[in-house]
Amino acid sequence: ESTEDTVPQQEIIKVSDMLAKAKEALKLSLDDAEKICNNYTREVYRDTCINTIAQEIKDPNECAKISGSSKRDTCYMSFAINLKDYSNCDKLENKYLKQSCDSLKAVNEGTSAEQPNTYTVSEEAQ
Repeated sequence: ESTEDTVPQQEIIKVSDMLAKAKEALKLSLDDAEKICNNYTREVYRDTCINTIAQEIKDPNECAKISGSSKRDTCYMSFAINLKDYSNCDKLENKYLKQSCDSLKAVNEGTSAEQPNTYTVSEEAQ
């Protein structure tokens, strides 16, 4: 039996190719790019595609369209880390990522985040 017999007859499309198509479609319209993402049958690929669009257009509101909570949190965190956009920290579902986001916000905005288990060591103690 040859390898050709075991390969499905349908066209195999690489995820990277689909992401490239979504980015290209984005130049024309957001709707076209989202349609390409929604063609993915597997959630993980669809979510990765939507995350890519969100990053390309620098719009954290697109993250809300991501189905998987882990991928959605990753999308929101990328805005906090890369663009210092902390407006979506409250939307993070993972409590540890939410704490990290709130801490980043506090550090970058010069406010103090709630840190109940921290203390200051005096110079004399060092």
